[in-house]
Amino acid sequence: MERDVIEGLEQAFNKSIHHDDNVGLTLKLDGERYLANSKDPKQGQNQLNLAINAFTQAYELLNDPTILGQLVQCYLLNGQFSMAEYFLNQLLPNPSLPPETLKSTREAKAFLLVREGKLKDAAGMLTQAIHVAPWLKRGTTYFNLSRLQFELAHQEHRCLNVLKGFKNLGLAALTLPGTWSLKNFKLHLQFYLLKLSHSFSTPAAALETYLAMFQTYPGLEPLATEIGKVYAEQEKFTEAEFWFSRIIGRYPTSDEGYRNLINLYNNYHCSEQLTEALEDWLKIRPQSGEIMMVLSQALAKNAETYEKAIMYANQAMLTLKDSELKAMLYCHLGTLYSNIQSFDTAIMAFQAAISVDPQCLDAYIQLGTLYFDKQDYFLSQQIFEKALELAPNNAKILCNLGYLCWMQDKIQEAITYYQKSIQQDPGYDIALNNLGVLYLDHIGNIDKAIELFDQTLLFNPNYALCHYNKGRAYSFMGKSIEAAHCFLQAQALNNCSQELDDKELSERIRYLFDNPNSSIQTDLRD
Repeated sequence: MERDVIEGLEQAFNKSIHHDDNVGLTLKLDGERYLANSKDPKQGQNQLNLAINAFTQAYELLNDPTILGQLVQCYLLNGQFSMAEYFLNQLLPNPSLPPETLKSTREAKAFLLVREGKLKDAAGMLTQAIHVAPWLKRGTTYFNLSRLQFELAHQEHRCLNVLKGFKNLGLAALTLPGTWSLKNFKLHLQFYLLKLSHSFSTPAAALETYLAMFQTYPGLEPLATEIGKVYAEQEKFTEAEFWFSRIIGRYPTSDEGYRNLINLYNNYHCSEQLTEALEDWLKIRPQSGEIMMVLSQALAKNAETYEKAIMYANQAMLTLKDSELKAMLYCHLGTLYSNIQSFDTAIMAFQAAISVDPQCLDAYIQLGTLYFDKQDYFLSQQIFEKALELAPNNAKILCNLGYLCWMQDKIQEAITYYQKSIQQDPGYDIALNNLGVLYLDHIGNIDKAIELFDQTLLFNPNYALCHYNKGRAYSFMGKSIEAAHCFLQAQALNNCSQELDDKELSERIRYLFDNPNSSIQTDLRD
């Protein structure tokens, strides 16, 4: 009887496994169908999300690492680069994957490295992808590697990269016979030769040649990109905008086209156009946390769109996996909450940034500043001391610690911090001025104070507060004429800087002129 029960349980368990396998395979096929449909604009943007959902469920049932490779592809196409990186980090250390998955994961990693500007590392990753791929499936990888090597040659002016680029472009032509005709090979070869030759010529000459070539081959995206970049280098905004927009019009899913257009708008501080371009890009990559983050940063430049900026930042937080990016985003959120006077929420955001990335220096500085504004000088000092551990030679942090000690009547500690700050940055006007005030008001060394004020004004002659403090020092010495001169300079500069109380300045100047015992009145009587 007991044996029958055990056999019955085993049969039920096996049926359950087979059922899960069948469901998993069905989900995998669904994912592949959705992924294929996503390349058809008529199917709508939701196909990639459906594919991600199907592949995720299939992986949970089958635990097949090749499905993770398909998930990476979906996340890249959907602009969710942090998620792609997350799954890639699980796949790359595994050498036992099927060749096609080994190849696709290394190509995906190369793509992410290119986005970070690490072209050499990306070229190395593509070389690994070629080594694990069958001969007839290496074509696109050879072509992409050749593009990287030509770009490296363009940047570094190294002949070896040129030769490698030619070699891999030729291998691409050999291994892509169905889609690469001799005409295509010659076309790309001609373009890269032109690009290399114009590394040593004027932008005007390069532009003339590129435009002539584009008349013959109007469908070559890299050529249109180069034309836009040359116009951007020549600071011809309208022309650069036209060419980058043209790329997007012809290739609606071109990430490079959007990236170039956004860089252009950013460089020219075109806030409205920048926001519109980012919103259009987000429609193509609706799950991209990085795009949401940049869009939030763009919206944060206008106080009227703070709430919208916060919304996009919170949405981005749901998709980002990279700890450094998340810490940056929390800092961005903290700044936004500070700007709308929601200080407690801002503090929580900066604390979250430190929790995600304990090395995030900006989070410590911003958090310490918030506690200073709340007049919690003790806690602010503790946080800035943590920041100093990360950046022991940071003059600004040392200066802030000096001020915090000053506010807590720790005068000798304040002097030490200010001296260390000046050692790191001898021209740091705030540290020099504040140290001068300490010598004037707390140590009583007026000569040393004036020496520090003179040093401050050497680096920043328009520092109204320092002129004022120097005037106070001369007043203490009974040198009313010198004091009046300093106060008048401070008053003139204060009209623009508004560092000082005009009423107090006026009263000090009036006192010097009205006081019968001042040296000014003595000179007038003489």
